[in-house]
Amino acid sequence: SITLASAGSLDSLMGLGSRTIGELADFSQALLPTLAAATAASGAVTTATVQQVSTVFFVDLLLRLIRQLLLPLVYLYIGLLTAAACLPENRLGAIAEALKKLVTWVLTTALLVFTIYLSIVRIISGSADSATVKVAKAAISGVVPVVGGIIADASETVLAGAGMLKNTIGVFGMLAILAACAYPFLQLGVQYLLYKLTAYLASVVGAPGLCKLIDGLGGAFGLILGMTGGCALLLLISVLASVGAVMP
Repeated sequence: SITLASAGSLDSLMGLGSRTIGELADFSQALLPTLAAATAASGAVTTATVQQVSTVFFVDLLLRLIRQLLLPLVYLYIGLLTAAACLPENRLGAIAEALKKLVTWVLTTALLVFTIYLSIVRIISGSADSATVKVAKAAISGVVPVVGGIIADASETVLAGAGMLKNTIGVFGMLAILAACAYPFLQLGVQYLLYKLTAYLASVVGAPGLCKLIDGLGGAFGLILGMTGGCALLLLISVLASVGAVMP
């Protein structure tokens, strides 16, 4: 019952994160051919344009990795946690923890490689205020679980791209794009905080085995929230690269 309440529904908690990741990935898949067509129509293919198209392609690969491999592995981890809670002596607990470490390692490594790529290839011209970048990095590091420190390194690219969007499509257009990428993560983040609060209250009076299950499900929820935050940032960078590639 605890597992079904936490991960079984597509309309709440982890199910909402899974659905959100799928929607972000679907949007990204539609963006790449659109960008290719717009670039071909403009007739001006430069080195910078190739780098931006490559960035969009790289983002699409990362979103596919998260959606088609890491997300199913998280649900396998949830199944192992539930089975371990049902069996005596928690015999499957070690396998579940090893699977969680594997998912965490693959996710962090993939995003780390992408942030290194962004630091080498500057897809957005211009720079952001250093004080603003520091504040953004601190905020992202504290808000996004598991991978907050890694994706925070991409905040300078996002802030520089936000300035470009403001000059291109205006303040309201920029806010619309930022909201489309950030709102799903914020919605899921509120549910995550409520879940952690409920889990803490349940740990006071609950049975030890069930408390361990709830804590493990919280870890799985944190992984899905980290994936959602990573996907939202990846999609935002993909949109910024697309706009930068077709700007005159």
